Amino acid sequence: MSKRRGKGEGTLFKRTRKRKDGSSYVMWAGEVTVGYGPSGEQKRKTVYGKTQREALEKMSEVRGCVSAGTFSSDRTTVGAYLAHWLDYKKLEVKSRTQAYYSDYIRLYLEPELGRIELSKLTPLHIQEGMKSVAEVVSTDAANKSRTVLRMALERAVRLGLLPRNPVDSVDKLKHEPREIKLWTPEQVHTFLCAAKGHRLFAAFFLALSTGMRHGEILGVRWQDVDGDVITIRQSVITVRGAQFEISAPKTRKGIRRVVIDHDTKRILQEHETRQEAQRRHLGECWDDHGLVFTNELGGVIVPRNLDREWYALQRQAGLPRIRFHDLRHLHVSLLIRRGFDPRTVADRVGHTDPAFTLRQYSHMFEAQRREAAIPLKQLLGRERQGSPDE
Repeated sequence: MSKRRGKGEGTLFKRTRKRKDGSSYVMWAGEVTVGYGPSGEQKRKTVYGKTQREALEKMSEVRGCVSAGTFSSDRTTVGAYLAHWLDYKKLEVKSRTQAYYSDYIRLYLEPELGRIELSKLTPLHIQEGMKSVAEVVSTDAANKSRTVLRMALERAVRLGLLPRNPVDSVDKLKHEPREIKLWTPEQVHTFLCAAKGHRLFAAFFLALSTGMRHGEILGVRWQDVDGDVITIRQSVITVRGAQFEISAPKTRKGIRRVVIDHDTKRILQEHETRQEAQRRHLGECWDDHGLVFTNELGGVIVPRNLDREWYALQRQAGLPRIRFHDLRHLHVSLLIRRGFDPRTVADRVGHTDPAFTLRQYSHMFEAQRREAAIPLKQLLGRERQGSPDE
């Protein structure tokens, strides 16, 4: 005879079920007390297993969650939970970040996982969902969706809605980053000649000579320009489509100083002279925001409108199409070729961690790696004294 189960260990029994063809099979079922109702009645959770051992393991897991205070019988779906999480994140993040989360949830997570109950979500569900997104869209979209889901479920764990985060058991998919396309020095010269008379010529020149980001250039004000130093205190960022906002850095470390050369300083001064003439011509119609780069009425330039001008000038010059952000990559590559170390490059372009610069541009530092392969006797300054192996 089997040993009688102790108090609180739950009830274990066999249950016979029928198949569609009329035949029957036996399952093991276990019931565990998970709480009590307002009238003192027991609330019980039933688990099933093909074998007695499997049922006992599931019962033990439920009892462990109850003891730890992490058991939930809530039937909330993943989609409903993510909607709640998005509302919560509005209080913590900027609107662009919230829009980023919303897009990945709406486009990928909701269609793939939204109907599954949160308490029943498994690593296999997540893995299959990522696989589907990768096949239909890209591995990059799948990996970013995984990151958003992991962040959301971390809060579910802290709230006691889940005993652990199922995303932790799912690895990222291998992703080959997009190959960075760079212009040659000759192509850069061709572009500058084509853009010379354009009202935003100084913006393109500033991107090439400093590696400043798209939004940083559009957000710089004349009060941020002091001689040969530009202090980056704000950016114009796209929230969704034609919507934008002017955003300050998340932390004080995000504010940085960029030193400009005398050619860039001269071009900015010429741009200021032309802008001042335009401002006087328009008078009260000028929408003054104090920005260095404005639309024709003095207002903020929508990022995608700058892109339109950028691509139009490329076509006019007959050059290979590259993104505006690729000018940043181009600037970094030129610094590396001139022998600047990763820390200096990182400080120049606003990377908080030089290690990120090394990872991002690892292949470009190959020349420095080879130059570092110096014979020991040369490193020791003993070229004339010979070495022990001679």
